[in-house]
Amino acid sequence: MGKIKLGDVFEINTPKGSKEQYSVFFPLSAANHRGIVKKVGYYPVNEFVKPKYMRTKHNVRGEFLGWHIVDTDTWHMQLVKTLTSEQKMFSPWGCWNDTLLIENLVNGWSLEKWE
Repeated sequence: MGKIKLGDVFEINTPKGSKEQYSVFFPLSAANHRGIVKKVGYYPVNEFVKPKYMRTKHNVRGEFLGWHIVDTDTWHMQLVKTLTSEQKMFSPWGCWNDTLLIENLVNGWSLEKWE
């Protein structure tokens, strides 16, 4: 196993495939080392830019209070009660593990349905 480079393409086994629709943080190096993912190729991503903003639900004691809009450069969070159509397309902030990633892919999780 060599060093992971931007542009390396990995696959993860799921009962159902899914096209890429959003960005998530994922512990790729650990998953690769444990054999959870498999490197299958490389695609040059010269123009790749990480998302500027991402979003996460803000719950306190089980009560939904709104959404945190996170600036991925500064980690500054802004709380909003409702999302604009642009904010609804922001990818989820946080780190998913392989179980959550597979579950969400199999269940057709999408930004549009995430409320």
